[in-house]
Amino acid sequence: MLNGGAIMSCALILNNIEPRSGPADKYEFVYKSLHKLGGYEFLGFNNSVFLSERATADRNFSMGYFMKEKDCFPEGADLYETLDLYFQACSMEINTESLAVMGATLANGGVCPTTGEKVGR
Repeated sequence: MLNGGAIMSCALILNNIEPRSGPADKYEFVYKSLHKLGGYEFLGFNNSVFLSERATADRNFSMGYFMKEKDCFPEGADLYETLDLYFQACSMEINTESLAVMGATLANGGVCPTTGEKVGR
């Protein structure tokens, strides 16, 4: 399944992170943001899914190149870096409790009901 919105979200995230940070730092930013959104409940990573996503990425690259051709990406965005973050994000694992807390946080104006922390800016 193609997911241009999720790919673009990764490009926008990368556009707003310190440019000198490495791939691990960029993944860590996404991980920490989602972990906070979920009240620090379970959030994991499945390396097998990541490797599979990356190995079978023809349609995602096709979508990325199409969006790049239409000047959809932020200036200076790197397609390979964007898709790598996208594959990492697709490989995150979550349970229903964490997902429920994330939904409750969004419904509560960005304030996590279990921690009382404001998520985001």
